[in-house]
This record gives sequence, structure tokens and C-alpha cells, in this order.
Amino acid sequence: MPTHNPSEQRRSLIQACNPADPVGPKDPRYVDSDVARGETRIAARIVDSMLQADPHRPNVKFIAGHLGVGKSSELLRIRQDLERSGFQILFIDVVEKLDPMDLVFSDLLTALAAELVNPANRQRLGLEVLGGLWSGVSDRLQRVLNSKIELTSIDLDLSVLGTSLGSMTAEIKKNPTKRLLFRDAIDNISTPLLDAINDDLKNGIAYVLKNNGKGVVLIVDGLEKVLLRVLDELAGLTTHTHLFIHNFLRLTSINAHCIYTLPISLLHSPQAAIFNNSAGDFVQPMPMINLRGPDKSAVSDETPGMKIMYAMLDKRCKYAGITRKEAIEPAAASKLCRITGGHPRHLVSLIQAACFEIDKLPITIDAVNKAVRNYANSVFRSLPNSPDYLARLKRFDTPQRDLPADSVHREMLYYLHLYEYLNDQPFYEVNPIFRERPSYVEAVAK
Repeated sequence: MPTHNPSEQRRSLIQACNPADPVGPKDPRYVDSDVARGETRIAARIVDSMLQADPHRPNVKFIAGHLGVGKSSELLRIRQDLERSGFQILFIDVVEKLDPMDLVFSDLLTALAAELVNPANRQRLGLEVLGGLWSGVSDRLQRVLNSKIELTSIDLDLSVLGTSLGSMTAEIKKNPTKRLLFRDAIDNISTPLLDAINDDLKNGIAYVLKNNGKGVVLIVDGLEKVLLRVLDELAGLTTHTHLFIHNFLRLTSINAHCIYTLPISLLHSPQAAIFNNSAGDFVQPMPMINLRGPDKSAVSDETPGMKIMYAMLDKRCKYAGITRKEAIEPAAASKLCRITGGHPRHLVSLIQAACFEIDKLPITIDAVNKAVRNYANSVFRSLPNSPDYLARLKRFDTPQRDLPADSVHREMLYYLHLYEYLNDQPFYEVNPIFRERPSYVEAVAK
């Protein structure tokens, strides 16, 4: 029920703007932003591709995009449409289940195995109690772990294998010491474990089809959040190339349709062709919401993108039980929407930050300016210690059609210093937050 208490209104708005909440189409805060993303229709294209695919031949799709651009919301939309069409979904949220700051393929395999031996999922897929290939997995896992650590009180027989795999997934997420032990154990049994997974998926697909369903789809969200870290500079090996390129064949060897999220920087790498070849279609990145008008004309409150940002603001206010007029001054709302550059998560993060600058609503332009200044300071503190970084970045103070194919500019995309948009053709522009810093403005003026 709406409240008229100013302090309660502020609290409600803060809670309505939690940036960690993925907002799917069933959520009253959801806003369809396709019209301002260049009509990419990513969700509709992927759902259609799954419907047209042979259910017995895995169809693998990738969704790439900036961190926080709305991929999780798009995946919830895809999941809803696939379930309505008759697919059974296995869903893994990497942020919830694992640690994206330190993630390798064996972690993902463990999480998938834990999902597949979960009794509720086995019932949905018409699978019998654990047996067959899982018996060999259990025996081998027991032997490997016994050779590494004392397991006098743990028995990995089939009756507790599901619980044990779930516990291993939890330990991989929270315990760096045990993480290495469990990874080593899974690496030692990766082939029989993958065989057991694929055998179950084959039987599960047959059951779903027999009951007039369409098949099985594995959705893995959050992989774009895997920390970008150099593992071997001379070899050009990073955490991204190791997970997505070196393990590409294993990622695509799951015996079900699969949808993976992907860091946008990989689509601008020399290895990008590997994803396009596997997907059977060009991987279309999810671009930022374009705030500019036709032909990259100036941003105004009347452009489709700005109207969508205002709609997002309105939905959050309504969810909190207040109106936009009660929540934020007009000038503050305009500044807030523009400074995001069309980045949905930054919009809700800045609303929260501005709320913490005031005691009661409405949010003032002064509160927005303080929140923006703090955000700008945090971005600049994280910039690479390179004298020519701002010089390279300033080229994108106005929209540019081309992006140099080097690691520096790929990192600019990954770290949200540059945004990718679509307006018939892709274009690239600096994150507007840079224009709030005198040092950047001075660099542009030179």
C-alpha cells in the first residue's frame, strides 16, 4: 500500500532500485527496451532458433553484452518464452552458484551435475533414480577425494551423490582452499562425469518429447561477469580465453540446447569467429540503450532511448508506491537518465546513491550531482596507469563507427569505459561519466 511518510518513501525507492535484482517480464519493474537497442530482437531470435532446431542435436547460442546491460532480464524473458513453448529448462546462475571472480570449466561442470542429480529436476525430465553411469562417477569421485583428503565421515554412494555435488558446488563458491581440491577431483573424472550428464540429458529429452514437449535447454547466466585477468602475458592467455576458447569444445559438448552469456570483449577478439561458427548465426551483442536520435543526433528527452530510461524510472517509482514527481525533481531526472548513457543498472545504482545523499524525497539535482561525482571518482581510480589511455578514449567523445582491434580497446568495452550502440550500424561512444571529470574534459580540449 502506498505510503506518504517521506522517510518510508525514500526507503521503498531504495529497495525498488536494488541493482542486484534481475528484472524479468513478470516483474512490474520490467521495461521492454528493444526499440532503443537497434531492433536486435535477441530474445525472439534465440527462442525461434530453439523451436526450429532438431531437439536431438544441440543448438548452442551466446548472448554477449556490457556488464549490467540487461542480459539477465533478457534471459528471464527467453526462459519464460521457452517454457511456454514446451521446453524444460535447466538454469544455472553463476553469481548465485559459483564465484565469477575465480571460475573454471570444472566448476561449471560440477554445478551442472548438481542440477541434474537434483530430485526435482530428475522428476521433470522423467529420469529414474541415480544409477548406471552415475555409479561409476560416484566410485571414482570417492577414490580421488580419498587420495587428497581424509573422508572418514563422508560416503559418496549414490544415495548422497546429489547432496555431495551440491555441497561441492557451495564449497567451490565460498572456500578457496577446498576449491582447488574439488577442481582437481572433478578434472580427474571429467570424462565419465560428462558421459553421465549427457546420458541423462539424452533420456530426459526423449521423455520430454514423448510427453509433447519440445526438448531441454540449459541456460547459464553470469559468465560475462568472469573476472578478466591475465594468466600468461606472452601466450596472450586470460581467464576469458581459458574458459571460453580453450574449453570451447567442452562447453558445446553438452547434449542439450545451450545458451551462454559471454563477455562483450570476446566478440571483438580474433577468436570471435569460433562463436559465430558454432552458433550457426552471427552472435549479435546486446547493445546499450541508444539515447541519441536518428543518425546519432543529439540526446534529448524525446528520443526513444530517453523515453525508455524515463519509463524505467517511472516503473521503479510505481513499484515503490510513489510517483516520479514525488520521487525526483525534473532536472535531476533528466541528468540521471542522460548520465547513464543508456545503461540500465547504472540508472538504478545512481538512484540509490542519490537517495543516500538526502534525508527525504524528492531527489534533488544536488543529490544527483554528488552521486555522479562519486561514481566518476570510482571510475577514474580504476583507470589503467597509462599516459595515453585518456588520449585513446577521447577519440570516442563523439560517436565512432569503428573500434581498433586491440586488447586496450577490448578492455575499454569490458570495463564500461566505452559503450557499444546500434543504429543500423554499430557505433562506439565514451561512457558519459567521463565528461564529469575535468581531467578528461581537458584531455578532449587538447
